[in-house]
Amino acid sequence: MRYQPDPAVDTLAQRERELAAFADRSRNLPPLNREAVRQHIKIEGGSVAKARASLAGLVGSLAPHERRVGDDSHITGKVGGKDKKRPARTIWIDDSGHLKRIRYNQPITRPGRPINAQGFTSLHFDFEAINRAHLEYGRSNAQGRKVSPDDHIIYIEREEAAAELLDALKPAAPSGAEDFLEYQERESAVAEAAGEADEKAIFTNIPGSKADRIALFSGLADVEKVERKPSLEIDLSRNSKLTAKICEELAPGRSLAKFNANVAGSKLAVTGADAESIARVIRSLGWRDRRKKDDRVKRKPDQNGVTYDPGKCGHVQFRLVGELPHEIDNAGRVRIIREMCEEFEKRSLPYIAVMHAPGSTNDDRNWHFHLVYHDRPVSIFDGTATTHLSRMDANGKIPPSKIERKTKWLNEPSIQAQVGKWDFQVCGTWITKSRNRRHVYPFVQRKDRSVTRKDFVPSLRKRLCDLTNLELERYGIERRVDPLKHAEAGRKAVPGKKLFAADHANELLGIPTPRGTDNETMQAYQRRDLLEDEDAAIPQRAYVTEEEEETVKRTLSDQAERLSVLSELMSLRRDIAHLRNISHKAGEQVERLLSRPNAMVDRNCKLMLAEHKKSRNHSRKMDALRRQVEHAHDHINGMRDLAGDLFQLPVEAGRHITRLEERLSELELKAGLRIEPVFAIQIDDEKALPLSARAPQGDSETAGRGNRSDDTISNPSRASRQPSKPTPESAAAPTSPSIKAVATQSASKSNTEISERQRERETNARIDVIAEKKVQFDLHPGRLDDGTGVLVATIDPADSQRHDLPTKIILVTQHEKSRLIHIARARQMQSVSSEQPVATGSPPTETREGPPSVAIARDPGTDIAGQSAQSGAPSEQSRSGTSDGTIGTIVDAMPGSEAPKSNETRTSVSRAADATSGGLSKKAIQKQSDRVSLPTGKASGAGDQSSKASSLIGHEVMRSEIPDDTASRDAPAPVLDTAVADLIARAEQRRIVLFPDQSGRLHLHSSDAKAPLVAARLAEPDAQKRLKQIADAQHEELGILAGIAAADPAILVRLKGGIAVADVAASNTTLMKRWADNEEVQLALGQMARLSAPNPHDEAEIVRRRNLFLFLIMGRREAVDEIDQMVDRNLNQDGAVPRREVFPAFPVATAPPAEKQYSVTQLSSPAEAPLAPRKGENSELATDDKASPAAARERDASLAEKTELGRKQQLLAQTTVSGPDFP
Repeated sequence: MRYQPDPAVDTLAQRERELAAFADRSRNLPPLNREAVRQHIKIEGGSVAKARASLAGLVGSLAPHERRVGDDSHITGKVGGKDKKRPARTIWIDDSGHLKRIRYNQPITRPGRPINAQGFTSLHFDFEAINRAHLEYGRSNAQGRKVSPDDHIIYIEREEAAAELLDALKPAAPSGAEDFLEYQERESAVAEAAGEADEKAIFTNIPGSKADRIALFSGLADVEKVERKPSLEIDLSRNSKLTAKICEELAPGRSLAKFNANVAGSKLAVTGADAESIARVIRSLGWRDRRKKDDRVKRKPDQNGVTYDPGKCGHVQFRLVGELPHEIDNAGRVRIIREMCEEFEKRSLPYIAVMHAPGSTNDDRNWHFHLVYHDRPVSIFDGTATTHLSRMDANGKIPPSKIERKTKWLNEPSIQAQVGKWDFQVCGTWITKSRNRRHVYPFVQRKDRSVTRKDFVPSLRKRLCDLTNLELERYGIERRVDPLKHAEAGRKAVPGKKLFAADHANELLGIPTPRGTDNETMQAYQRRDLLEDEDAAIPQRAYVTEEEEETVKRTLSDQAERLSVLSELMSLRRDIAHLRNISHKAGEQVERLLSRPNAMVDRNCKLMLAEHKKSRNHSRKMDALRRQVEHAHDHINGMRDLAGDLFQLPVEAGRHITRLEERLSELELKAGLRIEPVFAIQIDDEKALPLSARAPQGDSETAGRGNRSDDTISNPSRASRQPSKPTPESAAAPTSPSIKAVATQSASKSNTEISERQRERETNARIDVIAEKKVQFDLHPGRLDDGTGVLVATIDPADSQRHDLPTKIILVTQHEKSRLIHIARARQMQSVSSEQPVATGSPPTETREGPPSVAIARDPGTDIAGQSAQSGAPSEQSRSGTSDGTIGTIVDAMPGSEAPKSNETRTSVSRAADATSGGLSKKAIQKQSDRVSLPTGKASGAGDQSSKASSLIGHEVMRSEIPDDTASRDAPAPVLDTAVADLIARAEQRRIVLFPDQSGRLHLHSSDAKAPLVAARLAEPDAQKRLKQIADAQHEELGILAGIAAADPAILVRLKGGIAVADVAASNTTLMKRWADNEEVQLALGQMARLSAPNPHDEAEIVRRRNLFLFLIMGRREAVDEIDQMVDRNLNQDGAVPRREVFPAFPVATAPPAEKQYSVTQLSSPAEAPLAPRKGENSELATDDKASPAAARERDASLAEKTELGRKQQLLAQTTVSGPDFP
């Protein structure tokens, strides 16, 4: 039977050809307005087709200066001349031939990238190396600009470009004053809705502020040397077009006229900056150095007679610009940047990485990062042999002679006086036999040659692609990137011309440029080729395979009916393919025709939003942008009226495609080519509680995932509050991909049975993989459309990719449920038997009551102290009826589990151990003999258990100290509640001091509060409300103590066992007894007791001492040094020996270190680092009486240098993170 297409195919194809002709004829139309177009249509008797033809012919026959349709002189005013004392500007008008004209219908290049058959696109990754010649001789970079390391750091860290991090990604605010250095990069913008200012996304291992980072790269640039200057030699006797142009530029008054003096005979030879100047000129004339490597090494001239030698210079900076995926949020982008920084972190190379957000003048998808680094490892000089006398580095073994030389210099007093400088800045001075002074830098580290090898930058590009693909898969996005070239990856792409800033601005103003037009033409050719390939593939899309014919033959017995079905099937597929191609072609024509005005509208709207956010926006600029937007919109509306129904062609084609696809579905279902779905899953995420089915600790498959900070399995109450991102259909397929989601009930019984058996085989195979590979999973209850209860096993996306499993597996049959439940129980029992302590005693039994569904639907509802929120009912046991409160609780309550409905018994000893330990080690369990009492957690309705309480390890619930981060991450809710309640109780008893941060959030000055889950629980509103009451009382009491210690330190008598109080009021005595157990306060009072009484009329001195007392509590080392200097001055005034006294009973109280340091060099003990001298005081370092002349000259250095050195020493002591850190 001959193919008869659907009537809509021919009709729409004819209209698509009319649309293409209209787009071609309207290319030269001037800017239109809707009123003029409607008036023209009215003149033609209401016929849009006649109006299109007459208007195109009328405009095409006129000269450019006579085309006045849609004149926009009402925007720019009259034509002619320029205002005096104003710079030249582009006149935005269309009625004069000698001026630049707006052409809205001239298409503009549209954003997009070629993609290959596998779905991979390219990725922007730019690398640039800056050497000493760029700074010394003004060599231009690839963009033709002069470069500077300092200016580039200022550029990438500018506030208007640096992206802000989300509130959820912010680290905990510092608890001590010394940690405020990492807040120096904060934005000055107003806080967002959460009420907190965000940090700029800057990642670096250089301590200090932006000025310190600039100073580091400037110092590294000074270290590099120029071993061979650049040189250039031109043979002017060569007969070439380039040589003729160079001779013209050598004429008087031209760009190279000043170099006529360097011409000797027929050759022009220059070196240094002159060589770079001439090279820049001849590059503008079209010259490129295309010699081979051997010719460059041998310095042979090229075909134009030009011999260029770039010289040999040390690199001062390396720059990377990488693309970040725009489809994900800031959390994923931050993970990509941090992983990229690890390559330089492990090599101890200084780096700065900054994430930039899209600006108001570029595309919304322009998320990218800048990374600058240096190939020389650096560290802060601390004067120790452990740090600076290493025998190995990244290049291998260090020669023994260099180690001996470093050892000799390390013992010099003049070298030790430079502690706190960067190692490459430590200078040693020695005098030769001829009495000449020489300066050496003995501690400069060798460069890491691995980062300058040929394969390093490609490896970084590949690393970025791998990280990007991992994050795209994590978020369920189908797009992928690869590091290959377009030709290698099978992508059809033609390189375009560079569009500079001026041309780009004109393009967005509606004015076409030659380069922009050429680029758009190449893009249009590529898209046309793709549409032609799609058109040529239409017969293949209509083809019926042999397997399909066999299926139709088995389903339909009548031969005539079978042939009719096959013929109609091919016709429908061909028609659908034709209509899709017509829709794509029409959409391409419409999008291309309106590309320029749409791009202009988008650009102006972004500029208007950016201008509106400014505190003082420019009203004239806003009005100009608004008028341009209105003008572009008027042209778009005029074009829509002029095109009539041609612009609706893609929509009409879509309607016909839907109609034909419905008929195709019915026909395939009749022929047995489409299978009815077995079921449709519905998961109730709000009522489902997660079930942790972890592999035992120590398993190689899950060892790295058991302690993740974002793990919410161990705390169901917190897990329910965290939002979850939707999983795409491709990743959440519950069964085989062959099961189509088509809502129909007319499938045959045989097909249903076949698909069900296939689903069972695939599900059991996936359960086998989970059991063998020990894959981590969570179980959730769910239901089908008919109300049947099922279990949903969710798998982490990383595990899903590693083991080729879907992220969700639906367990329907009883066998499937039992298998996975038994796996979960076995893992839990193995974990409990290997980690939980064993309690002694003869425990009573307990009865579990209530249906399992009630146990699932309830919320733990525990408050900050771990007590139940419901009138004394214990949280874990009243919720589940079992004792562990983790896996066993929910497994027994799952629908389909084979748990007996009769009473179930379990010992209260194991219940108490489970509820309190949570799988922690025995060393982490201690009695709460001197702490606040907490409830025992006995189950309600279990009978009188008070007589059996003595069988436990204690009458009170044991508390966990959570000694490390690993225990706190896996601790269940009761353990966290106990730890948090204990910390709050210690704060009430004044054993822990509370410090507020910049955002007002309170933090406990204790290492136990540093655990991620504990810190997160303390940051909750209920805990913060309780901590605020305690903090207010603490700050009031500490203010009173500060006043006592500052006004009259004589009453503080230091004894061996602590602080004794004399001549103090009864209220103050009680106050000091209340703080007697606080170590930080006692140390601060002991230090203040060393001071003499101040002048009671000197209010400034009293305020200064009050601040010293508070700094001592925070653990500030400089406060201790300040007191030492004050004591020394008092001793000197009294005529005593000017020798500093050491008080071993009062060591320096330092603040707890950060969880992760990004410093270049970390000291073993920050308290041992020297500190900065105070302003106005003697900053001379203590030296021996037999010091060398070099040491004496060092003491005579300028005060400014000493002050700067002291500041760097202070940075060394603190070693804080410059960029945002994440838990």
